[in-house]
Amino acid sequence: MAPSTRVLVIAAGAIIVFDALASLASRLIGFSYAAASPIEFLIYATVGFFAARGASVPAGIGAGATIALVDATVGWAVSWPS
Repeated sequence: MAPSTRVLVIAAGAIIVFDALASLASRLIGFSYAAASPIEFLIYATVGFFAARGASVPAGIGAGATIALVDATVGWAVSWPS
């Protein structure tokens, strides 16, 4: 597996787990789920940094955008209250 692909797979899993945990914590503790947004943006930036370091700046931008897309789709579905 290419290093950039490995970064994407790990980051996608991390953002999904983070969304699930943040959603659960916001329900149990009662804080606003939106308060977790800065951490999500930090994950996007970290993914972009490591992907760019391993490949190129455009690859880093694409990786960060891909993780944001995963967060906006799968992460949203995981964190949505049932």
